[in-house]
Amino acid sequence: MRRKQFQILKLFLVFVVVLSAKTFAQTSTKTTIYGYIKLDASYDEAKVKCGNFAFFVLDEPKNDQFNMTARQSRLGMKFEGPSTDNVKVFGNVEIDFYGGGTENKPNPMLRQAYMELRYTSFSLLAGQTWDLFAPLVPTNLNYAVMCMCGNTGHRRPQVRATKSIDIGENSKFTAGLSVNRSIGRGEDGEGSGLPAEEGRIAFSQRLFGQKFATIGISGLWGQEKSDILQKEFEQRGLAIDLSIPFGEKATLQGEYFTGKNLASYTGGVGQGIDETNEKEIEASGGWGHLSIVLNENAKMNLGAGIDDPDISENDTCNTRDENLAVFGNIIWKLNPAVSIGVEYIRMKTTYMGGDFFENNRGQISFIYFI
Repeated sequence: MRRKQFQILKLFLVFVVVLSAKTFAQTSTKTTIYGYIKLDASYDEAKVKCGNFAFFVLDEPKNDQFNMTARQSRLGMKFEGPSTDNVKVFGNVEIDFYGGGTENKPNPMLRQAYMELRYTSFSLLAGQTWDLFAPLVPTNLNYAVMCMCGNTGHRRPQVRATKSIDIGENSKFTAGLSVNRSIGRGEDGEGSGLPAEEGRIAFSQRLFGQKFATIGISGLWGQEKSDILQKEFEQRGLAIDLSIPFGEKATLQGEYFTGKNLASYTGGVGQGIDETNEKEIEASGGWGHLSIVLNENAKMNLGAGIDDPDISENDTCNTRDENLAVFGNIIWKLNPAVSIGVEYIRMKTTYMGGDFFENNRGQISFIYFI
């Protein structure tokens, strides 16, 4: 295992060196390294999934936990060029260390790897990046960022086309469509023989001559084929996202979603298929988030979210009936590169039969931005 991890690290370092050498040799391509080093220390009064971060509270007797990890440390490289007057070329590769392995010897995990061609009002992207479906993310220190608690959407391989239209100086319209790798359980996604599709339209209006307020509507459709049940299951979702700035000091964001079989999109509290009744699990929910700039060195974030799947009473495989959380955090800048944040999360997970389990989570994070 150690030899395998050493080989992965060695290959990655060679990759960095080769790209750096290419940058110096080819001035028309610019490479920028970015990322951060992040240490998270957290205390939970009850056991949660997954420990280092919190998706939901487990249905177990209370057992407090302390976790400390540097796995969320992130490293990325952005590429620009070679470009022409008609098209600009961009690329991005990004990893963190939640790819398995032991706590002090974790494996890298690919987050993003894509290329993008940008024209005046049109772009074409190919690679792995964030979904068009439900694209917003709250500002959490918790790595899970409210996933399985109202925040749907994830990252997956895709080919995406985006068109933007300016409506005067203060308004714009954006439409996007993507064809994606259908991800299910094991090989259930690709076993359907069809890709998944996502689309989003959004309207943005500049408020008071300052930042843009945006409302978007997105949807998805995909399919899984279960080898065990020999049956195809549909993936379907609809989401509304909203972002409203209040001057330079505050921003309100949120999303609402509804659909079925959304486990691979972090919906339904991670539950997508009811194998007992051979049907998709329907779910709905959302989250809201207020970000406030306290001063030039401090920012506060307050939010809440809920995920409410519809679990059948005789379902013997899926048991999580609702997941609710509220959170608050403050992040201080010690200097332009170093920040310290503290966060509190109150989480309640309800199981079939009415039993619920609650958790109070406290977290402190130390972040050094590259």
